[in-house]
Amino acid sequence: MSPSEQLSAEELADLIDWLRQQSHVAFMTDARPADVVAAGLIQLGVEEGTPADRAEQIVFGARDRRARWSRRFAEIDMSGKLLGAFASLEQQGYLARPNLGYSSGEGHDLAVELARRMRERPVGYVFFHTQDAQRLVNGPETLYLRFGAVDYASADNAGKDAEDEAIGQVVMTALRAAGLEPGWNGTAATTIEIPDMAWYSAPR
Repeated sequence: MSPSEQLSAEELADLIDWLRQQSHVAFMTDARPADVVAAGLIQLGVEEGTPADRAEQIVFGARDRRARWSRRFAEIDMSGKLLGAFASLEQQGYLARPNLGYSSGEGHDLAVELARRMRERPVGYVFFHTQDAQRLVNGPETLYLRFGAVDYASADNAGKDAEDEAIGQVVMTALRAAGLEPGWNGTAATTIEIPDMAWYSAPR
């Protein structure tokens, strides 16, 4: 019995919706060639129990939709500005990654883990996670950016917050320099927000 035959109709519908969301986010944020991304998504879908022909239909449908939207909404696409800001931060010695982890906690953990593996350890990091990206799939929504220091010089919470807030200020400067209009109240406990973030990049 194949994995798909073991799923109920409701479970299969949920799996298809999940694969569709994963496909859109991957084609939005993955820098690898679209055919490589598509092959990985199809394999993932099949392994999770999606029939192969249905997985191909979902993945290629998402790829084609993103391509159409990239042409239709090219004038309002803001993804290039954000990725440019991230590239600038990377050049300044910070870790800046799109679609890192599924949730906030996982993203923070992965950012620190990645930073500590690097030969030249970044001072801090910024990212958005998969659930953040999913909110942008069907049109402009607020994008939330998380940030923090990799290693703290301070031992107390107030000092650690100040170090995080210094990272946040650097991120805000890079975003504004890229032509974005981010919002943030300046505290370590809150995210940086980019309102009405329009992400219409074409699959690579």
